[in-house]
Amino acid sequence: MSLIEVRRIRRWLHVNGSHRPLELCAWDLVLGLWLLGWLCLPFWVLTGQAAMLPLSFAAMPLPTAYIAWRLYLHRSGQLRCDWLSAVA
Repeated sequence: MSLIEVRRIRRWLHVNGSHRPLELCAWDLVLGLWLLGWLCLPFWVLTGQAAMLPLSFAAMPLPTAYIAWRLYLHRSGQLRCDWLSAVA
């Protein structure tokens, strides 16, 4: 997932966020965990806490996995996701 796609989704959610506050909060949580994974990686390496490295590596593909999950739910008819047009 590119940063341009992340920006498009974030912009769409901020424009339409008053109608979908839960989606905006979920996306902010996903982006926060993704950023935390990247920022904590050098800290875990420098402090020698290798046991925490899997958490950082698990958080890195989180936005892509979240979008794939939402796309799956949208296509199966379980959840409506209007911001998928921002990804394409």
